[in-house]
Amino acid sequence: MVHEKPMIEEYVGQALMTDFKLVESRGEEFKGITSQRIALKIDEDAVETSAFGIMYVIGLLSFLQGRPAGLSEMDYNGQDIWSVEDFCRRVSFVRGTLRFHADYVRGRLMKTSVEITRDGTVVIETINRADQASQWAEYLLGKRGLLEFIREDALGTVQ
Repeated sequence: MVHEKPMIEEYVGQALMTDFKLVESRGEEFKGITSQRIALKIDEDAVETSAFGIMYVIGLLSFLQGRPAGLSEMDYNGQDIWSVEDFCRRVSFVRGTLRFHADYVRGRLMKTSVEITRDGTVVIETINRADQASQWAEYLLGKRGLLEFIREDALGTVQ
């Protein structure tokens, strides 16, 4: 009997095996609301094999670092898990672009969007997440240890 890897391992592996280049990093604040936009570039040939993994990892990081805001505290559970199902419910394909968007997920403010185009452009946008998108880009660029962070913070929070 052949055992396949769990999807989380498959997706994280896809992201880790992809080479990224930073194209743009911009953050703004207006009336106490922060926004950030990070643009990365991957090889056009890697889009088919890594797009879901990249999006999953960004969603995972956003979920792990997401905290309640306002009334969402009543739905927040610090032991909650991020699942592949959570990810898949938030993925769409619109006009040739693969998109992921999460606003609030079970009490966690995520406010994270990711778009990946067929030419290898990866755009991460966040609202009210301070500079967390820059941190996520550092994980993808290999400047920080993604696996160490996931193992340290997330073993009980993903499946």
